[in-house]
Amino acid sequence: MKKNFALLAFFVIMKSFVYAQTEKFQALYLYNFCKYFQWPNDQRNGNFIFGIMGRDEKITSHLKTFVTNKKIGVQPTQVTEFYSYEALEKCQILFVPARYTKYIPQMLATCIKNKTLIVSEDEKGIKLGAAVNFLLIDNKLRFELSKSNTTKFGIDIASSIDNLCYKIY
Repeated sequence: MKKNFALLAFFVIMKSFVYAQTEKFQALYLYNFCKYFQWPNDQRNGNFIFGIMGRDEKITSHLKTFVTNKKIGVQPTQVTEFYSYEALEKCQILFVPARYTKYIPQMLATCIKNKTLIVSEDEKGIKLGAAVNFLLIDNKLRFELSKSNTTKFGIDIASSIDNLCYKIY
């Protein structure tokens, strides 16, 4: 019995560790995506805003660590959490955690108008309109890309991203 409990505890801890690492790598990917996407000219002034849908303290904290005192082109970076899809404002990248995926259709009009790249982490994300979706495959973070969804947002894609994608639609 003690052996089973110890084994169960080990797996719970390892799963928590993998998820914590996943959030860190998701934040790093969000920052690095900027190298592969080109926003229209009207999105290249003011701050470059990374939006997080909802309160997600871990990914927000990791992302702030990566972008603090950095610029995307000439734009200073900023990380903003949006607590509802109705409160969405201008941002260049919006990360949508799995628990908010079902609201992507309600976010689309605002994101298309603001030329915001939606990044999700749910297998339904691409179908619902996200441009990029994170996947955890064999405990490794991967991503899939929908080129048609990306162009809906008025954002150009560098062909060099193709080699990094797990799957392209």
